[in-house]
Amino acid sequence: MADPSPTDDTGPEPGRPTPPRMPGWVKVSGAVLILVIVAIVLVMVLGDGDHEPGRHG
Repeated sequence: MADPSPTDDTGPEPGRPTPPRMPGWVKVSGAVLILVIVAIVLVMVLGDGDHEPGRHG
């Protein structure tokens, strides 16, 4: 196997800054949002389907 040539695009260009990383709170918020959406969908799909006005009485 040959050595990679210096023109390979395997990383950022020299002298060019890398973009900032995503903050941890953004990742956590996204994960929580996805879990809430999945929970809502599961409740809608697996719910008992009894949505009559008299069910609370």
